[in-house]
Amino acid sequence: MATHYLSGARPEYLTAGRACRLPGGTALTASGATAARLEAEGATPRPAPGDGQTIERGPAGWVALDLPPEELADVRAEALDRVQGQAETLRARVASPGDGQAMSYLSKATHAAEVIAGTRTASGLLEPLVGVEVDPATGQPCATLTEVAAVIVAAQAQWEALEGQIDAARRAGRIAILAATDAAAVQAAEAAIAWPDIPALPG
Repeated sequence: MATHYLSGARPEYLTAGRACRLPGGTALTASGATAARLEAEGATPRPAPGDGQTIERGPAGWVALDLPPEELADVRAEALDRVQGQAETLRARVASPGDGQAMSYLSKATHAAEVIAGTRTASGLLEPLVGVEVDPATGQPCATLTEVAAVIVAAQAQWEALEGQIDAARRAGRIAILAATDAAAVQAAEAAIAWPDIPALPG
């Protein structure tokens, strides 16, 4: 469960102890993403709910909502599970799932950006990909560290753009479902979610 919200971070809803990227581009490893560090960067901790309330993720921060009657709560919970599942299905078309894989992506993206900027001349993460990573523009294996870095930087930018679309649809759907006052409205809110068309990507 997310513990903090920080606008512009990736992801914006953060979990202490999980790798993330700060708004300025700094990547935090799982050990570095402590609650104290996140709050020092301006992240808002998840507040405690009031009586008869639940705290949910809103479009731009935490939102306190009144708890619904039990039957409606069950319908909502099932719809929210489906929404989350669809978001993960779309994400899996773009990037391999798993905390370890996420840390690998973040670390490689950081090294690649540094190579492109000229502040890194060697990388134990990227050098093994020379001759392995394929440039999608040419279909040929990357022959240099710089070529590998360029492919990874482009892939990271593409991922961030697609993730933004996925998360925007997911969050809009959640807000609409949580605001629904009966089962029919929940179903209508779920059906109205405008999921992006995400093609499966290699890598």
